[in-house]
Amino acid sequence: MGAAKILLVDDHPLVRKGLADVIEGGLDIVVCGEADNISTALTEFERTCPDLVVVDLKLQDDSGLDLVRQLRALSKPVKILVCSMYEESSFAERALRAGASGYVSKHESGTIVLQAIRDVLSGEIFISGDLKDEIVRRLLAVPAAQGESPLHSLSDREMQVFEMIGRGQNIREIAEHLHLSPRTVETHRDGIKNKLNLESSRDVIRYSAQWMLEQG
Repeated sequence: MGAAKILLVDDHPLVRKGLADVIEGGLDIVVCGEADNISTALTEFERTCPDLVVVDLKLQDDSGLDLVRQLRALSKPVKILVCSMYEESSFAERALRAGASGYVSKHESGTIVLQAIRDVLSGEIFISGDLKDEIVRRLLAVPAAQGESPLHSLSDREMQVFEMIGRGQNIREIAEHLHLSPRTVETHRDGIKNKLNLESSRDVIRYSAQWMLEQG
């Protein structure tokens, strides 16, 4: 059998280069293509027919979760690993629900990233040890642990709006990008405000901006 083919989808060229260097260190896997947005990723997927797609959660103005869902909707079977710097406790479960088979942090070593890739290729689910316990607890509806991120209470769409607000986009810009009405975006913003126990829309902006800075 030949080496497994990996498609890298990340909007930072240096990150793609770093991942490629890690992957090329293994004789059983090879990078077959790269993309920095959803459109290019889908084109590259059709061209290269990869065994695994490694996806970041932030792709220029796109959401990596949207790409995961679109890949899952294709007729060709595909394995997906999310590799992101975003807060694992808030996003690993979202990635799995969207259709990914694993989540690994960009802060992990190359050895762990390779392990995640090989685990997913072999049909296993990869998440960190701590996250496994957390996700099982949620699936079993065990009461939340003290200190759990409040962002977990946000829906995927609310989380997407939250991120875009944190990047400085206004209601009109968010509505245009997500193909929603401004009123619908305002409703999502109000839902975020209520779930995070914030006083005003300005607090949502400050909170989201600070969170985005902390994600690096």
